Amino acid sequence: AKIENYTTISTKVSKAQYGNGNNNVWWGWISEIADPEPTLSNFLIYNSTQPQWAQFGLKSDKIDQLTAQSVAEFDIKKRQDIGKDVNRELLKNWGAGLPYTLTGINTWLAWNYFKYPQPSAFVETHLTAQNYYFDQTDPTWKDRPA
Repeated sequence: AKIENYTTISTKVSKAQYGNGNNNVWWGWISEIADPEPTLSNFLIYNSTQPQWAQFGLKSDKIDQLTAQSVAEFDIKKRQDIGKDVNRELLKNWGAGLPYTLTGINTWLAWNYFKYPQPSAFVETHLTAQNYYFDQTDPTWKDRPA
């Protein structure tokens, strides 16, 4: 494994040359999700007329048609329905070549003295020991066993 910039990664992936040979898989992160409305992202990633499509390369006339239709639709309800159809087609075609991972929202309970950073769009597991800590000055820490 090594760290490379996205220009290098995208070039290698689009040529199916990333990794130890002809693998077309890489692990990275996405930019922060600024808008839950997926229409433009779906068009840019999955429509074969767009440059990003070459990274994954599944040519689907149905996905092309639906994503193009969705970016031209102004009625929100109709666009949502088209978006559902896009998702159905992507699922039928294993995500159009894009392996899925999970980005989700959950709730959890922690003592007030347990401090952790705000969530971000990047994987921060390697920073757990640095960013998570017990605040022993917090009143809820009082009388806790060490």
